[in-house]
Formats: sequence, structure tokens, C-alpha cells
Amino acid sequence: MAEILVLHHPTTISPRYQAMVHCGSIRQTATILTMNRDCLRTGDKASVHFRFIKTPEYLHTDQRLVFREGRTKAVGTITK
Repeated sequence: MAEILVLHHPTTISPRYQAMVHCGSIRQTATILTMNRDCLRTGDKASVHFRFIKTPEYLHTDQRLVFREGRTKAVGTITK
């Protein structure tokens, strides 16, 4: 679970969206499972629940993360 801020996205982000997550030394593709809004656009904030695609990873609370895919960029922190 993470709180993210979308810095740029050409259209909308909704559940099942896949992007590369950079968190510390971890770089892996993740899928957004659920979020507290229907869709996200540039400048929106939301709490999202995501799952790594390949292998599970251990993330610490309050770690910073970057979501990116193509020109899409979002930043945030791990909440739980």
C-alpha cells in the first residue's frame, strides 16, 4: 500500500495498470490492484495497493518510491 502523487500521465491510471516501481535497490514491474479513487490523472494523489509481478519484495514503511512507465511518472511513500 502506498500514497502516490501522479506527476505526469497522458490519460488516466486505473486498477490493473502496470508500471515499473523503483524503491531503494528494488526495480520491478507492479500492478495496481485497488485504489481509493476511480481513476488518476496528472496532479492527483491516491492511496494504491499494488503487487509485484515476478517475485515478492519486502518494503519498509515510509520508504520513497517512483512509479514509471514510458512518459508516466509518479512518486510516493509506502504506508503499509
